[in-house]
Amino acid sequence: MISNVNAEARFTRLSESGIIGVVVGDLQGRIVEINDAALNLLGYSRDEILSGKVVWAQLTPPEWHQVDATAVEQLLKSGVGALREKEYIRKDGKRVPVLVGSAMVEGEARLALSFILDLTERKESQDAIERLHAAQANDARFRALLETAPDAMVIVDATGAITIVNGQAETLFGYSRTELVGQPIERLMPERFRGGHPAHRGAYFREHRVRPMGAELELYGCRKDGSEFPIEVSLSPLETDAGLLVSSAIRDISERKKAEQQRASLAALVESSDDAIIGKSLDGLVTSWNDGARRLFGYTATEIVGQPISLIVPANHSHEFAGILRAVSGGEVQRIETVRRRKDGSLVDVSLTISPVRNATGGVVGIVKVARDVTERRRAERELAHAKETAEAASRELEAFSYSVAHDLRAPLRGMNGFAQVLLDEYKDKFDADGQDWLNEILLNANRMGALIDALLSLSRVTRSDLRRESVDLSNLARVTLSSLAAQDPSRSVELVIQDRLLAQADSALISALFQNLLGNAWKFTSKAENARIAVGCNASEGERVFYVRDNGAGFDMAYAQKLFAPFQRLHSNREFPGTGIGLATVQRIVHRHGGRIWAEASTGAGATFYFTLPGEVSDAP
Repeated sequence: MISNVNAEARFTRLSESGIIGVVVGDLQGRIVEINDAALNLLGYSRDEILSGKVVWAQLTPPEWHQVDATAVEQLLKSGVGALREKEYIRKDGKRVPVLVGSAMVEGEARLALSFILDLTERKESQDAIERLHAAQANDARFRALLETAPDAMVIVDATGAITIVNGQAETLFGYSRTELVGQPIERLMPERFRGGHPAHRGAYFREHRVRPMGAELELYGCRKDGSEFPIEVSLSPLETDAGLLVSSAIRDISERKKAEQQRASLAALVESSDDAIIGKSLDGLVTSWNDGARRLFGYTATEIVGQPISLIVPANHSHEFAGILRAVSGGEVQRIETVRRRKDGSLVDVSLTISPVRNATGGVVGIVKVARDVTERRRAERELAHAKETAEAASRELEAFSYSVAHDLRAPLRGMNGFAQVLLDEYKDKFDADGQDWLNEILLNANRMGALIDALLSLSRVTRSDLRRESVDLSNLARVTLSSLAAQDPSRSVELVIQDRLLAQADSALISALFQNLLGNAWKFTSKAENARIAVGCNASEGERVFYVRDNGAGFDMAYAQKLFAPFQRLHSNREFPGTGIGLATVQRIVHRHGGRIWAEASTGAGATFYFTLPGEVSDAP
């Protein structure tokens, strides 16, 4: 430790050197001591300054008053004012640039000591700064200043031995001060760098100047526990009586590196995105523009950055701004589909996601929007909507036509049927056997035509009726339907297996019609089977409930399965199993109206299973 006597002697030599101005005064601007260097710098006599004839504060131009005010706050708070550049006004009116450093003087009086360096001659100023650094490096106030530094400060001598560290260095590297002082600076480096560092250190001592260490290199520190972290180092030479020292300001840049990597990743993601990603200020000026935006809108970043975003907004969509800005300024994310204008004037359908950009305190300072070209999707949607409307119109016309035809055919059919029956009843003896067979054939076909008309009307009603969903017990509907079939054909013996509590959200009238057709077919196609069996149940498949109706009847060839649900398509002759060919078409429409699917599996002579789904949540389902 340098003695107080030596420190005072150095101070006296420094004051009398004629290089650095020295001023002692209170914080209200009263000067009690000033050296010749300061008087020569300002052009005033000692009497003019010490008598108060010259107001010290008026020697500082107005634009530098805030700098002085900040220095006073620092002196009151910590006893040391940071080095500050400013100007003084000389007696002759000329301005002189200076570098000022201040510190409180120990003692009862609240006095501050200020060093003033004339920066007019840079070389002389640099020599003076180095002398000042040398004095400060050996002064207790300089050590106090080191402790207030935000960075880790490590000072080494020409041998590379650590002479001084501050508290930030202890915290950063995990060593105590006593563990570091006297140790080589290489202790704070990863082992892989230690061998080559003495040569770099020696080169710096030979040609020393203030500069960053390892410019454009990746630098790392090593903690006591062996962990490494990226650092930034600034080197400063310090001339002292004991020789040249080097001060290293070391900063942990882990968070900065992480942020840089994140920014680089985000920038690469933004630039490579197929979507247009656009940044803009709250007043609507474009601040960033990626390549996706160039492809979508035709403007390069050079052409549009700094321009109003309204360049790409059609006039009839300008009203969107106010609502979007209000919502996003409040922190909301907006999603809209709208129209924008390209550089060539053409319009493009876009989907926009608009988000706020926040600063470190959470305030909204900008807007980023992601624009996606949805022209093809919108065109497809319009075409699909038109096709759907056209199909629905055609379906309505076909249904109306079917209903009209079926309704209008009833009257002549009843007449034909009635007259044929009269001929058989009243004039039977007038016809021979062939004539009577022909009349019976007319009656049979008339009845078949009547059944077909009824089926057409039923199909029409399925399509035209409103869907009213409710909780439906499919098990109960199946039992009621099979009971009715058994009552109509009491001579048959059929094994019936119906799973309990088959529940669904569905239209009960339509599901009743579905079972009348599916179970009616099962009853019909098992009529020639020994030990006939019909089952109704439900399976779970990939999270979906699949209902089924299964029988062991005639079955069918799966090669013709695609014809099953087409109207009037039958896989069996009318002599084998009578029917209209409308039932399964009706069943399919009922299932589709509920948003479900229907399909079948079968083999000839081994029965058939019809599967169908009825989407919708059902509580207490099996």
